[in-house]
Amino acid sequence: MNLYTRALTSSAILLLLTVLLPAQNLVPNPGFEAGNSGFLSDYSYSSGGNCCEGQYTVRSTPNTFNGAFVIPPPASPGSSQFMIVNGSTVPNERVWYMSVPVTAGTVYRFELAGCTAVQGGPAILQWQVSGSLIGTPLPLPQPTGVWQINGATWTAPTTATVEVAIRNLNTNSFPNDFYIDDVFIGACSACWDNYGSGFPGSAGIPNLVPSAAPVIGTSIDLLMTSVRPVQELGVLVLGTAATSVPTPFGGTLLATPDVLLTQIVPPAPTAVAYPLVIPNNALLAGFQVFSQFAHFDVTAASGFAFSRGLRLRLGN
Repeated sequence: MNLYTRALTSSAILLLLTVLLPAQNLVPNPGFEAGNSGFLSDYSYSSGGNCCEGQYTVRSTPNTFNGAFVIPPPASPGSSQFMIVNGSTVPNERVWYMSVPVTAGTVYRFELAGCTAVQGGPAILQWQVSGSLIGTPLPLPQPTGVWQINGATWTAPTTATVEVAIRNLNTNSFPNDFYIDDVFIGACSACWDNYGSGFPGSAGIPNLVPSAAPVIGTSIDLLMTSVRPVQELGVLVLGTAATSVPTPFGGTLLATPDVLLTQIVPPAPTAVAYPLVIPNNALLAGFQVFSQFAHFDVTAASGFAFSRGLRLRLGN
C-alpha cells in the first residue's frame, strides 16, 4: 500500500471537511421539474396514458401513464417529477438527448439515475456522445423502486457543439420499462466514472458510486447499494489501479486489492456509506483511486454479486 492509499483510508473516520460545491450542470431541466422541456427524444411524448412501446411522459405518478408502473421513492431529496419510459423495441433510438457546447481537452462527467418501472427486464442504459457509446452500460435492477446511478467521463477532442444522448440497449418488448432522473453533464477536474460489467445475482448488479466529486481536501462517501431485499455481508476493495482478474465466485475483480474492508450492506434500496477523506494536498491532483464491492447473494452463480468498478480522479 503506498502513502496516498494509506492517507485516503486511515483518514476515513474523520468528519466532512468542507461543503462540496456542485459543478455547473449544462442540463437545463436535470430533474424534469420543468416538465417535458429542455431536451429532445426519439420516443413519442404522451400527456395522457400509455398506448405502446417507445412512448414516454414526465410526471410524478407513473401509474396514471401505465397502470402497471410502480411509484418509486424520490431519486434524490426534493425530487418530484421524472421521465417515465415504456422502452422502445426499435434499435438505436435516443431516449433523451440535447446539444452541449464543449471545449477541447476538457473532461466532462455524465451522470443519470435510473429505476425499473415493472419488475423484470431490465433496461440497460448507456451514455452516447456524437453517436458513439461511452462509459459502461447500466443494467437496471430487476426489482422496482431501486434507483441506481451511472457515471461516465469523456474528454472533448475539439471545441464544438456535440450531441449527448441516453440510450436503452434492451429492445425487448417486455419488460424494459424504466424511469430517468437527476441528469448531469458538466466539466470536471475532480471526476468519477464506472467501468467494467459487474456480476449479477437474479435481482441484478449492485451499485457503487460516490456521494460527490472527489475534490482534494474534502470528504466523500462511497455509496454501496445492494439489489437484495435482505441484509448481506459485503466486501469493499480500494486500490491504486484498475485490474481484470476472474475470481472463484463468478465475478471479475476490477480494482487492485490494496485495501480490503468488510461492511454490512442493508436491504435495497438503502445504501451503506463508507467515508473517504481526501487529503488537502495539491500533489494529489490527477491521482486515481479505484474501488469495487461485492456482497453475498445466494441467487448469484457462486454466492456473490459484484458491482461495476468505480474510478475516482482527484482534483480541485
